[in-house]
Order: sequence, then C-alpha cells, then structure tokens
Amino acid sequence: MRNDSTCSILSFDYLDFDVYLNTRTLYTLAGFKITPPSLTYSSLDLLVVLRGIPTQSFGAFSGVLHVFDYVRELSIDYSLFFPNASEIVYVSLVSPSHLRLVDRFVYGYVPVFPPIWRSPSFKAKDPKPVHIANYKPMNNDSYQQQLVNLIHNRSVNVYGAKWDRININAAPVSYLTANYYLSKSLICFGLMYPYQRGKSLSGRMWQAPLQGCLVISEAATNIFDCPGIVEVTQFSSGLILKNTDPLSLSIQASNFWFEKTLKLAADLHLSLDLSRLPFEVFYSRILLIKQHLIFCFDNNLLSPAKHSFILLKARTRSFVKKLLN
Repeated sequence: MRNDSTCSILSFDYLDFDVYLNTRTLYTLAGFKITPPSLTYSSLDLLVVLRGIPTQSFGAFSGVLHVFDYVRELSIDYSLFFPNASEIVYVSLVSPSHLRLVDRFVYGYVPVFPPIWRSPSFKAKDPKPVHIANYKPMNNDSYQQQLVNLIHNRSVNVYGAKWDRININAAPVSYLTANYYLSKSLICFGLMYPYQRGKSLSGRMWQAPLQGCLVISEAATNIFDCPGIVEVTQFSSGLILKNTDPLSLSIQASNFWFEKTLKLAADLHLSLDLSRLPFEVFYSRILLIKQHLIFCFDNNLLSPAKHSFILLKARTRSFVKKLLN
C-alpha cells in the first residue's frame, strides 16, 4: 500500500457514530488517509460502506470496496452501484445470498477497539437493569412487549429517543452518555429487530461488556460467542444471574474484541501499525466529546447545562488520566 493511499467511509441512511469511530481507527492504523466523501470518487483507493442502499451509481470509482453488512437490513447487489470497483469485499456474520456478485466474503463483524470505550475504573454498579436505544417500531413482537412492560413497571431504566410514541418518558443520549450509563450499570437489555436475530449482533453486545455490564439478549442471538451475553426466552424482572465481576468481564470482553479485530484486519489484508493506537484512541475520544456537545446542543440538553458539562469534565479527566498512566 502506498503512503498516500486514501479511503472514505460512507453510510447511506444513518451513521452509527460508534461504528464509524471503530472503522475509522481500523483504516487509519492500516495507513489510509481518511478523506471526506468525494463527488467523483475517482481518486480514492478504498471505499468503505457501512449501511444503507446507495442513492447513485459510483461509476468513477475503480478502487477496492469494503462492505460491512452489520445491520442485515437488505441484500444489495453492490456491483450495480460500483460497476468498476476492482474488488468488492463483503463482511458479515452470514454469507450473502448474492455471494456470486461479490469478489470475496469475509466472516466477521465490525472492528471494535476496546481502549476507545472502556471506562478506566469500575466502582459501585446499579443492579437495576437499563435499556439504552431508540424505540423500535416492532408490531406485536413479544420481546419488545415484555421489555415495555418492565419499563412501565419501573423495573428497567430506559434512555433513548422516540419512546414518547408509546407514552414512555425517556431522554435521548449521546454515545458518550450511553457508555457512561453502561459503565454504571450491572445489567442491560438488548433488543434487535426480528429479522436481525441470529444474523447480526446488537451494538450492546460489544459496548456493554466492555463496561463490565451483562447483556440480556433474545434466545439464539449470540452467534459470535461474545462474552457477557445472557440469552433468554423471555424478558422478565426475575432473572437469576450468576455473579459476575465487572472488571473481569471488561477485561475478558476487551481481549475478545481486540483479537477479533486483529483477525478481521488480517482477513481484509490490512497491516495495522499498533504503535499509533494510543494517539488514535485519544483522537477518537476527542471526536466522542465533540459529538456529545453537538448532540446536546441539537437536542436542547444543555439547559440546564450542568449535567452535560459535569459529565463531559469527568469523562475527559478520566480519559486523559488513563492515557498518561
């Protein structure tokens, strides 16, 4: 790979900022210069697609295309949108139905760099479960109905947007705040769309265990054997769980995801310069703080301002302290 190799990261419907930060770190460590999406794409060596249906043809792009199908929403023939790509590499936990239309299939999930997300310490944990996600419109889904009942019964704390659609009062949170709540929680509930179960992972399956938080998930959903996942046939408040040390879980999850990310990089034929990881972790955390402030302003969460800035100050202090130690 040339020293001036360029890469852009695209998402056609919604950008999961946590996934973006992990992905950006992967390709930066691989030596790529991450550039904003171009109108022509003719000068790019690599294009990374995270999710969504392309809205145009990228006939000018002749480089390598990496597609991370971690949402499992649709089966898309990317060769129609990138007809001149030199290679189309498809990354997923399930082999695509259109495998003949891609050049190479890589079994795996998105990259995860634990140092970006792990809290520096684990103190008292709140035993009351949390659910951190935007409300999903899922008609008559039994798992969601059970979770909603637990929330109505005040057995689960919920954070996220669009819950007012079913008369639940919950505030949206930034990625920084979401990880803060996970670091303070002993247990969280994950919830996937029915068509995703057994085909992909919930983002909580990597986020929560890194914070020493167990994830209660639907049956047969832990298809990647992630640590810290408890599969159940129904969501209830009477779950009997084995005692788990949060720090031990966090270390186990950190080792797991770091090993999986290194294997993913090797399978993608990427050589990572891990000596640059501390700087990239620091930079990613700066971007997390920036996104947190923008999110709070956009959602009027800085009035009153104390909560957001106290959280920001505490997280920034812990980030810097950990990097310096």
